[in-house]
Amino acid sequence: MDFSSIGIILLGSSVGLILRIIIQNNLKINIGFDIQNITIVNFISSFFLGIFVSINFTNNSILLLFYIAFLGCFSTFSSFI
Repeated sequence: MDFSSIGIILLGSSVGLILRIIIQNNLKINIGFDIQNITIVNFISSFFLGIFVSINFTNNSILLLFYIAFLGCFSTFSSFI
């Protein structure tokens, strides 16, 4: 793995972590039943994973940035991604 791939993974995971913390701490939704913010984060990340899989990227840098780095750090089921 070269340094550009490591930089891409660091950038994507930093953005994913910051966005996850913002959503977990600041999002208050009252929809009639109790839903935890971590569930909302997992719904959002699985939605984006479905979109990114259907697009079928051929560029390895974009694959590293979105699949492994961003969604891996944004969701709690990062080992499955």
